[in-house]
Amino acid sequence: MPAVRSPERAGGSGRTPVQSRDPGSGDTGAFATASPYSVVMRDVPPVPPELRSLVGCPDRQAVQQPMRWNRPSWLRRLDNLPDVTVLQGDALGDRVSREQVTDVFRAVGSGRTVTDAFVAVMVWGYGPVGYGPYRTHRVLTANHDAPSRLREVLDAAAAGEPRAAFDLARAPGLKHLGPAFGTKFLYFASLIAERDDAVLPILDSVVTGWFHQHTTFHPRLDLWRWPDYEQYRNILQEWSRDVGGVRIDVLEQLIFDSARGTGAGSQQAEDLPSALLRVRELATDLPGELFSRIEAHLDALDDLVSTDLSETITPDEAERP
Repeated sequence: MPAVRSPERAGGSGRTPVQSRDPGSGDTGAFATASPYSVVMRDVPPVPPELRSLVGCPDRQAVQQPMRWNRPSWLRRLDNLPDVTVLQGDALGDRVSREQVTDVFRAVGSGRTVTDAFVAVMVWGYGPVGYGPYRTHRVLTANHDAPSRLREVLDAAAAGEPRAAFDLARAPGLKHLGPAFGTKFLYFASLIAERDDAVLPILDSVVTGWFHQHTTFHPRLDLWRWPDYEQYRNILQEWSRDVGGVRIDVLEQLIFDSARGTGAGSQQAEDLPSALLRVRELATDLPGELFSRIEAHLDALDDLVSTDLSETITPDEAERP
């Protein structure tokens, strides 16, 4: 299996075709045209110096640290659901890596279910955030056909069909799964294709904030918008060619790391769960016994916050990792 984040796998200016918004969506903005398959041209912004410097710096290559998570909290919320076995055993370690999640996706149909794959990527995506189990449970229980719908999305992405996978993910019937976490599922599913040109990069609030700060391209996350996502993917592909073929998901992670380091992804007002996450991330550097004592209090606060929010969280709010 190829490494997920090797620098060897993954801008200049140019013009890239982008398909229009779907008719009838009510959106009459810059992307709207007469046909959902007509093409408009958009300028590709040059590679920002901040990103170019990261690509050329061996010490700053994209190697994401595994994500800490709270296994007991996820088990309490999800272990009674059918087809969820990934929370038990050692498929996901105490710190979850991209490689572990990729292994789960590759095992769908041969020991793992698509529900396992969805739960694995949500564990990785939410990490120690206390409301992650609640939101994941909500997607799987609010949609009676969630497993079959997720399998359709996975199969399309794994077959190297980006538009079909995107459309299946955004279509009615997968309530509460927005693009910030939905593109995480698309990303890992696309790795099954083992084709660089099939990779569907993650587009979340951190990456979006970075683009708003460093480029003229301002993607939106409030809805599943294929023109925005396709333009984002096209930009990364053009940048990849400009910087020597670094794969687009490596560029995405370098952007993510850069944004987290400079605050580019923090343009939204910080909410209480996000503040608790930052405290937890800082606490992970403490000695093990001290962290364990602090973690118990953080878990209690997370549970309290997620309980209070559970009746008021909207789909748009679910886009905040």
